[in-house]
Amino acid sequence: MAEQVALSRTQVCGILREELFQGDAFHQSDTHIFIIMGASGDLAKKKIYPTIWWLFRDGLLPENTFIVGYARSRLTVADIRKQSEPFFKATPEEKLKLEDFFARNSYVAGQYDDAASYQRLNSHMNALHLGSQANRL
Repeated sequence: MAEQVALSRTQVCGILREELFQGDAFHQSDTHIFIIMGASGDLAKKKIYPTIWWLFRDGLLPENTFIVGYARSRLTVADIRKQSEPFFKATPEEKLKLEDFFARNSYVAGQYDDAASYQRLNSHMNALHLGSQANRL
């Protein structure tokens, strides 16, 4: 049996990048939109936003990626940032990258049982990719 060697985070990210960028499976030019339902909640601020940040920071997301928060609360991206950033573990050297990350964030307030709210969310997401196809996650 081969000896297992612990890899550093940099090595693991390098391997993942190689796998992701091989062939056409990872469509770098496609628009990708992460929709975070319940964006004002604890799960979003403590786990979801930080995880997407780490993927973004480590270059594991396509260039044309957007993050759209959706919840009933009337918030702004600045509010989301204030709530979630303490969980990012970002270093001072990552400040510019963090600014770029939050520039790709937006927020839509709406009800979960209201068709008009979902139409507003859909219109907002359509405006992000200007007619091109987008993968919505």
